[in-house]
Amino acid sequence: MPTFALLTFAIVAIVISIFSQSPQASAIPVSLQTVFRHTIPARQQIVQPKIQARSAVVLDEQSGYRLLDISADREQPIASLTKLMTALVFLDHNPGWDKSITITKEDLRGGAKANIFPGDQIKIQDLFNAALVASDNSGISALVRSTGLNEKDFVTAMNNKANELHVRGIHFADPTGLDTNNQGSALAVAKLAQVAFNKKEIVEALGHSSYGFSVSNNVKREVKSTNELLGKNLPKGSILVGGKTGHLNEAGFCFAGVFKYNGHTLATAVLGAPIDEERFSETIKILDWTMRAYVWEN
Repeated sequence: MPTFALLTFAIVAIVISIFSQSPQASAIPVSLQTVFRHTIPARQQIVQPKIQARSAVVLDEQSGYRLLDISADREQPIASLTKLMTALVFLDHNPGWDKSITITKEDLRGGAKANIFPGDQIKIQDLFNAALVASDNSGISALVRSTGLNEKDFVTAMNNKANELHVRGIHFADPTGLDTNNQGSALAVAKLAQVAFNKKEIVEALGHSSYGFSVSNNVKREVKSTNELLGKNLPKGSILVGGKTGHLNEAGFCFAGVFKYNGHTLATAVLGAPIDEERFSETIKILDWTMRAYVWEN
């Protein structure tokens, strides 16, 4: 390659690197967006939506750019969105789907509605699915125990996993999300969702609007999801790959999701919505805005 061409390429690469530190792809000049049109969607002049949540983000998986950024670096309690990392670490230490575990009183945790009880014997596959679908804290506690790790070591593995995945701005203090020291930014949560929903086991589990299972003596149980976007018609024919809800008084109402749109993958996070319904309506709002505000060159 001629020296001039090499120099030009180097200058363009440096400029892209500088602008990539900006929170939004719109900070990149249109001319450079054109040069790299296969990775950076072009921004249209559409006013960014206003939301009631404390923070939100939309990430383009292909380019890695923040297409929407509303206080996306602000760290705050993430409640049961924590369970996405719990699920990832569990999969690293899965004792076997067909094995069974007996629930003990030491597994019991507060928070969400109880669906399993001391003395219940349940298959690991059912425990994994039920704990994620219902965001069942006692189920998560038993799931952690099934790996052979104590809770302290499991949480260490969660934080190590975040570092391994280069997910910055997030910290875990317990596997359930009940501890308000589970903190993260919308950006970190969206990146975590991208990884989690690349795992078919997590996608399948959280794709259930309800899940039925049996415990000891063939007693039937059923849990229901709190994800109101399951089965919902979404803007511009987009498809939900997977989503996870979370709520604590300190965290507000939260939602993280991954969506497919016209061959592209978008990860979203809405943290700290004031009421339950708004974590879903505001996810739809920022998703719809993103699909109108950006143009991808396929």
